[in-house]
Amino acid sequence: MEIRKSKTLLLSVMAVIALSSSNVVAQDNICNTIEARMGMREDINGLVKSRNIEAIDLYNFKTIKFNKDTQQLICEGTIQWNDMSKARYRYSTFRNSMGELMIKVEPI
Repeated sequence: MEIRKSKTLLLSVMAVIALSSSNVVAQDNICNTIEARMGMREDINGLVKSRNIEAIDLYNFKTIKFNKDTQQLICEGTIQWNDMSKARYRYSTFRNSMGELMIKVEPI
């Protein structure tokens, strides 16, 4: 898949952290929270909208890496598409040289 600027996930993840500061489980697997999965789905659908396909569900996501200082996030899990196919993917965020938060989604 392509790389593009993230518009939603960072806000979702930071909201989860703020609301769950005492919830260690949510912080340990931030990628599987409903808010994070909804943000990832919106970002992923922004990537694939020209292909007439849509992510309808994301599940079994695991946090591989999360650094709130650099806002780097790596998640792995299953994406189900509107044609009912599903596969495992890695969703990553990183900062480009201009400081913009970028996303990359790739099959694993």
